[in-house]
Amino acid sequence: MNQVYNGDMRVVFEPANATATVAAFQDPVEAELARGALQGEGIAAELRDSALVGIAAHLSNAVGGVKLVVAQADAARAEAVLLRIRALADLGPHDEGDAEPATSRADDLALRAFRASIFGLFTVPVLFHLWSLWLLVASARAGGPVSSQARWRSRAALATDLLILGTVAAMVRIRFY
Repeated sequence: MNQVYNGDMRVVFEPANATATVAAFQDPVEAELARGALQGEGIAAELRDSALVGIAAHLSNAVGGVKLVVAQADAARAEAVLLRIRALADLGPHDEGDAEPATSRADDLALRAFRASIFGLFTVPVLFHLWSLWLLVASARAGGPVSSQARWRSRAALATDLLILGTVAAMVRIRFY
């Protein structure tokens, strides 16, 4: 018998009775969060196929994902809670309906330059640091507002690029002269 117990070891939900699947998720963690939200609203819920999808994620589509199951009597209320949560998630933390992007092109290029300079430390140094310098030039030419975080990333990328390229140039000079 598949039962869910509360802290007092009383049966609070028996899925063998009339049940309804109110949602299916590809990710067991997301399903667990939804189950917690329903339980927070006083709706007993259980997850089906959570262990299988957690262990063998490639089977998620084959079994229909992780299913969130509630008692038939609570199905309408559970769906309303899930719709409210999805609506809040779609808004995002800072979304006020603006059509403009959150970052400028210069900010995006500065981030790409910073990532290229860090990636270049662990892979092909000259190639990625030259690419990072090119992105920094493009960022400077892009214009528009630049955040303080993008300025910091640009300076860090420039310092890393110059340090690595200077070291490579010194090594080449020592080797050939």
